[in-house]
Amino acid sequence: MSAAGKDVLCHAASKPLVSSANPKSLSGVTVLRQRLDRCSRYQRFARYILFGVLNTALTYIIYILLLQFASYQFAYTITFVCGIFTSYFFNARFVFSARLSVRASFQFAFSYFIQYLVGLGLLFLFVEVLMISKTLAPFLLLILIVPSNYMINRHVIGTQSRESADAVKLRRFRNTHAN
Repeated sequence: MSAAGKDVLCHAASKPLVSSANPKSLSGVTVLRQRLDRCSRYQRFARYILFGVLNTALTYIIYILLLQFASYQFAYTITFVCGIFTSYFFNARFVFSARLSVRASFQFAFSYFIQYLVGLGLLFLFVEVLMISKTLAPFLLLILIVPSNYMINRHVIGTQSRESADAVKLRRFRNTHAN
């Protein structure tokens, strides 16, 4: 489907088909929710890529600045940690529209640590076993890592987002049907 087609679908999906106050229209609400979920997945992934590029640019600038007075190992370590926190902020606020929380930030950081180890292992496999150039191997690694990072981030941050969205819906439903 073309991008224009997706935009039309998303625009059409944003128009309410049924009133959420009418309990008999739950099947229509379900259809609408499915359409919105489909649209939001494309948009969310596009935002994930956009903010990933922004995060990469910011952390690269930090890396270059730190190289002026520190070793590359120290610069890389500080940059990696900064990248985790800026990535969490961008993903929580702008990709998954979730509240920032200490618990989710630690889960996010832990997941990045695991992803780092997996990436390091894959990089070793690419360079030492498959004999792929060490300058090309990181780009191949990105092809594998970006989608898996998105799935993990969606689970870690997106779960919190869904929980808070469900809480808002429940509160609205209770307020509407309080009497």
